[in-house]
Amino acid sequence: MVNLETDTTSEKLSLRILLPALLPVLLCWAFLCIYLIAKSPDEYSESERRKLAAFPELTYASFQTGNYAGLLEGYLKDQFPLRDDFRSLAGFCTHNLYRRDENNGYLLRDDHIVLLNYPLNESSLEHAANHFTGIYDTYLANTDCNVFFCIIPEKNQYLLQQGAEPVISYETTAEYFTDALPFSTFIEIDDILTANNYYATDTHWRQETLLPVAQRILSVLSENASFTYSPNYTPAVALTDFRGVLSSGGGYFNMSESLSYFDSPNFSAVTVTHAEPDKATSIYDEDELFGPDPYSYFLSGPSALITIENPNAASDKELILFRDSFGSAIAPLFLEEYARITLVDTRYIRSAFLGEYITFDNQDILFLYSTMLLNESATLK
Repeated sequence: MVNLETDTTSEKLSLRILLPALLPVLLCWAFLCIYLIAKSPDEYSESERRKLAAFPELTYASFQTGNYAGLLEGYLKDQFPLRDDFRSLAGFCTHNLYRRDENNGYLLRDDHIVLLNYPLNESSLEHAANHFTGIYDTYLANTDCNVFFCIIPEKNQYLLQQGAEPVISYETTAEYFTDALPFSTFIEIDDILTANNYYATDTHWRQETLLPVAQRILSVLSENASFTYSPNYTPAVALTDFRGVLSSGGGYFNMSESLSYFDSPNFSAVTVTHAEPDKATSIYDEDELFGPDPYSYFLSGPSALITIENPNAASDKELILFRDSFGSAIAPLFLEEYARITLVDTRYIRSAFLGEYITFDNQDILFLYSTMLLNESATLK
């Protein structure tokens, strides 16, 4: 026989115990929901350097296909109250309490934040190779230009154990492009780089560590293995609390480092011209230090076309540098040897239009790209 009075008493007792424990959680969620509804949506995340999702428009098509649910989920994730604070707390707990080095696809390894970029996307490599080949066939095949290709390894190459951890192989990528681009001379630089050449909180490399890389590249460009590179550069600090894009992605907001650069007496005579009329015209742009991405301090960040001219160069040679964002930091280190450097970023200008801006004739041509870009090359146009 069931004792209803005893069962009812037990349920009441359970509720009396659970309600006080659940009340703070319920109040917290209620506050977050009200805050999310009441606050104006944020348009941009400075910590992640990207636009945030806007509230999706409900249409019959999006509802029928089920896409609306995904769009709404993306909006709620991007607009979640105190999002950066919760991510920072999660990163702290993961690393300090749970003693795990991975958080949301980010690793903390040897005081460096690493973004897992894996696996190798062969279709992306093919797209990039076809893109470079198209530029060669259209503009360079029947000229006196000397063509070179160089791949910048990502810092994962030096922080993760290849074979045991998910790392895109630099050797495999280099072999692919060596075969795919027979018209170019390959320049190997992975053997003179270490993790210390990269920012701890960002994917990019540190300009103040790149003199050996510039030496290697210039020695190949000059076709002189004994090429001597002795620029008059002085390292200086531009920002003491630089926080790269990886610090926010992994929730490590407390990590910061210095952002340094090379200064030179010759830089005062250098002129910098951007295709975009509203871009700054200097090697280093101090305004960018206080913007969403301080790495844009180098040549004012992303730009379709930049021309740098140095009247005090050792020669009258010209370099055409096809590049991604890594090229902004190293290009100034080539100024000792080139009177004119033109940087081209075909993520922001279609290669079909290059002939309207550049006359290709008797220049050195360097394709300089990171493995990260080559593995996600859909942006090349």
